[in-house]
Amino acid sequence: MARFTLPRDLYYGPGSLSQLRELHGSKAVLVLGGGSMKRYGFVDRALSYLKEAGIDTTLIEGVEQDPSVETVLRGAQRMRELCPDLILSMGGGSPIDAAKAMWVFYEHPQTTFESLITPFSFPELRTKARFVAIPSTSGTATEVTAFSVVTDYAKGIKYPLADFNITPDIAILDPDLAQTMPQALTANTGMDALTHAVEAYVSTLHSPFTDPLALKAVSMVVEHLSMVVFAIVIAILIGVPVGVLTAVFLAELAPRRLAGLVRPAGELLAGLPSVSDGFFGMMVGVPFIRRMFPGSIGDSLLAMILILAVMVLPTIIQVSETALRAVPASYREASLALGNTRIGTIFRVMLPAARSGILAGVILGVGRAIGETMAVIMVCGNTVNFPELRKAGRPLTTGVVLELSYSSGLHRQALFSIGLVLFVFIMIVNIAFTALSKRGVRIDGKE
Repeated sequence: MARFTLPRDLYYGPGSLSQLRELHGSKAVLVLGGGSMKRYGFVDRALSYLKEAGIDTTLIEGVEQDPSVETVLRGAQRMRELCPDLILSMGGGSPIDAAKAMWVFYEHPQTTFESLITPFSFPELRTKARFVAIPSTSGTATEVTAFSVVTDYAKGIKYPLADFNITPDIAILDPDLAQTMPQALTANTGMDALTHAVEAYVSTLHSPFTDPLALKAVSMVVEHLSMVVFAIVIAILIGVPVGVLTAVFLAELAPRRLAGLVRPAGELLAGLPSVSDGFFGMMVGVPFIRRMFPGSIGDSLLAMILILAVMVLPTIIQVSETALRAVPASYREASLALGNTRIGTIFRVMLPAARSGILAGVILGVGRAIGETMAVIMVCGNTVNFPELRKAGRPLTTGVVLELSYSSGLHRQALFSIGLVLFVFIMIVNIAFTALSKRGVRIDGKE
């Protein structure tokens, strides 16, 4: 026999925190971690809703990252003094995990921590209080699961506590809370959510109930994460053809006088600081998008695509033109002598011969697009949000720049993880293009 347990009620969507005003009870405790929920006004909002419901609420604050046994026991003692009939927890996985364990010791003071280590051995709960979980992060899923993680620092062991009894009665999933997270933490917990979804699907304990939820979770995470990659890909798909064709025009087709005018302009664009490109995007690109899409603020992923496409052009043009000019003139002459047209010579002989150099220009352009910070933050809106084409967002590189100075602990680790992801992505691009260039130029089936 198997069992599948979820909270009795799940409230989700923007503004769902207001459901607190519909709770029934007389006394409540609200367990919190750091100060972010207070800083962004969500604690005050929650207290206001609970006051409307006629519920007197006391805060239990300061739950640390990876909550300790001591923190849990202190919180349970405080609950026994207050005698709440509702236990609420708001924040990341740590305060919710801690509140779950506090709940057990509140209702059963005689229980020892050692007795809870054995999975599914908890005493019956809900004799004194019900539990409401309000997560501010993605990925932990503690608001809908029968698990809690508490650390015994004296022994240096993290204990996963598991029992269906500690599954929350109510889960409130308000995306307004999650949107206050630093971008690095958003990315970190997003990958956490994806990992958990994959684990759930391939787990030996999977069931017909868990499979649809896991697959849908994977689909949603990939959909949102892929949008960022999509933006860079589209920028490259715009910039590369335009850049290469411009290089072909300058090297092979343009009159000398015209090429002499266009080439310095491209070199000037290559030398401009990123802030100048960003300013151009703010003054031209953003208003254009605002006019094209009524209701859009203009600062968006689409604006980022356009500015990146423009920024990669000078690099691709310069390197590609140099590569084309490096092709021996005898290639061109031989092709024309054999009856090939000028256009046919360019696309069948000159471009293949200059392929390695053109690929090098594309690699440099891709690297600039991925690593760009200043220009994109000026046109993206600098808002931590799930990426959508016409909505504001914040690129990964910007998160690192803005948050590294004050980050610590897991936050700093997440920022370094972002840097590692970007490095790996660039390496993959380099390897792919190197493999393509090593294939060489093939004429009549011969290398």
